[in-house]
Amino acid sequence: HPSHSFMKMHSLHTLLACAFLFFIAFQACLVIVVQGAPCAKKVSVSSAVASVEQVGNVAAGAIDGRVTSRWSGEGVGAYITLDLGSAKSICTVSISWYQGTSRSNGFVISTSSDNVAFSQAYKGNSTLSLDYQPYAFSARSARFVRLTVNGNTVNNWNSVNEIVVFTSGFRHPGVVVSAPQLAFVKSQLQTGAEPYTSLLTKLRADSRSSLNHKPAPVSVMKCGSYSNPDIGCSSSTTDASAAYMQTLVWALTGDVNYAKNAIKILNAWSYNLTRIDSVGPNATNAPLQAAWLGQLFVRSAELLRHTSGSGWVTTDINKFSSMLSNVFLPLVYKGSNTYTNGNWELSMAEGMINIGVFTENSTALDQGLALWRRRLPWYVYLPQDGTIPARPTGMPAGSVVAFWQKQNVFVRGLSQETCRDFAHMQYGFAGIVQGAETARHQNIQLWAEPQVQERVVSAFEFHAAYLNTARTTVEPWLCNGTLNILKEDNMMWDIGYNHLNGRLGVSMPRTAELITRLRTNGRFYNRLTSMWESLTHALVGGV
Repeated sequence: HPSHSFMKMHSLHTLLACAFLFFIAFQACLVIVVQGAPCAKKVSVSSAVASVEQVGNVAAGAIDGRVTSRWSGEGVGAYITLDLGSAKSICTVSISWYQGTSRSNGFVISTSSDNVAFSQAYKGNSTLSLDYQPYAFSARSARFVRLTVNGNTVNNWNSVNEIVVFTSGFRHPGVVVSAPQLAFVKSQLQTGAEPYTSLLTKLRADSRSSLNHKPAPVSVMKCGSYSNPDIGCSSSTTDASAAYMQTLVWALTGDVNYAKNAIKILNAWSYNLTRIDSVGPNATNAPLQAAWLGQLFVRSAELLRHTSGSGWVTTDINKFSSMLSNVFLPLVYKGSNTYTNGNWELSMAEGMINIGVFTENSTALDQGLALWRRRLPWYVYLPQDGTIPARPTGMPAGSVVAFWQKQNVFVRGLSQETCRDFAHMQYGFAGIVQGAETARHQNIQLWAEPQVQERVVSAFEFHAAYLNTARTTVEPWLCNGTLNILKEDNMMWDIGYNHLNGRLGVSMPRTAELITRLRTNGRFYNRLTSMWESLTHALVGGV
């Protein structure tokens, strides 16, 4: 695969360069943990039996694909055994625990080839969450998977909503939006439920959702700072948003005409665009433009490719993949200057994660994850970072105030771009939560890594308070008393809120107030980093 060869070569060059730069300017190096393909390809389960069952909550309830059903059995050491039908190579078992936010379960996962002799694959305790919790172990061949539960912190009942077994590989569709999430939204639309029904109506009324929308590709794109010059820059982001919006209309209504038109948009760009000019002072936004297109173009492509009935043919899919690997990826793979505003690298991280998933390029995925992990602590402040925020390696402490837009008082949840403006700050937040959501679909729990949840909750609650009041004149210690909020809403808040509140049960009252307004009368101007997340993620919970 050409993109794999490119990334392997780059990884070697990066290691050599970092070894040298360690002595002079190592702040530009990006430490990559090469993990290989994720363990996210679902394995089918033929049947399940349990040692004990509660009436009405039998073993089959844990493998029916619904978190509204369950298996329950009383007694320490009760177990449920899944039959995969034949021996499979497996590496992760993901579990949705019943009443997962109120009690922790002690458990053991074991495997067997004959349903007689079992060997332990994983032993641990569940965390407090309604989300699926993936438990990874070294790949092994097994036909039978057994979950033994040794009671919980409340009583001796053992209750599991759903158990899913995975083998090595990518989950598709798995870029921001998954098939179960779309299925949930479709079920809500069938009953006229809100906010989905009103949001779909607004989506269809947008000019970019029109079947008359015509793409405007260029062969060579050139993007300068503040869109000067703008050769294919605005037209590409408009077309990327149009493709995704029309893909959503098709996915939620079944009208294949929208899929056909979205495919025309993707094909127009992949058959015409040869490069994004990145040379010279008038091409400074080339990496950022590639990142934005990696964020939005890939969303529509992933759904069209992996949802039955779109009609997108293999030849065209390969051409689109080539554009991702040869035009976009080279511009984002190494990140940007670490002293640039954080929304750049957070968009690059998400774009690279998306490209990695779509092209099944595990090296690109790992690179995107590494960039995401590096930039987040530099973007959102927590008191445990010290008296000043975490900063890029090599940045003098005396440069931090300038890097944080001349802000010299640091409080929990403050962003490196708070005092720039709330539009760019939200671009950065979009890269954080959307990147984490795509990683989750690949069984990579960025959300569970140290301080991630605390940083995002703190950032959301801090900034939502100001967005809720639309105050521009604020306390003198914050941004010299003036906030540049701008009249631009970003629906990415619903992704973070759904995970943190809907899956983990974290109280976020300020964010709840904000997204209530966004769902009902938000201004949906953003076409660069996020689109219609309130439609795809509002209240979807653990799916």
